[in-house]
Amino acid sequence: MKVMVFGAFDILHDGHGHFLNEAKALGDYLVVALASDSSIRFLKGHDPQQTYAERAAALSLNENVDEVLAGDELDDDGNDAFGTWQVIEKIKPDIIACGYDQQAIQELLSKRFTTLGSPQIITLPAYKPTIYKSSLLNSPL
Repeated sequence: MKVMVFGAFDILHDGHGHFLNEAKALGDYLVVALASDSSIRFLKGHDPQQTYAERAAALSLNENVDEVLAGDELDDDGNDAFGTWQVIEKIKPDIIACGYDQQAIQELLSKRFTTLGSPQIITLPAYKPTIYKSSLLNSPL
């Protein structure tokens, strides 16, 4: 089974590692749709700490990750510039695993794929969210 996850994965930490491990356990091939630098700027309101290339390289070293590819781009208004869920149409995953803090994307995916019945959309549990959350780890002390 092919599993897909979405994310920024800016500065990999143990929470990301746990998430990737749990996602991989759902199937036998894990694809990471990695957010572009411009998508992170739009969605999170700040530049990523690492470039797309640096984040992709770090992810490709993770033993659970079989493939890293660019997620769909967003235009300046936050609209998908290349077509709705093009990356999903390309990969055709059996399962999309969402992080516990990805409720918005899970809602959008559920609305989009409810009638098709595939891919299955699963929310993975948090791993020490008071410690391993990027917004906490990246905030100044």
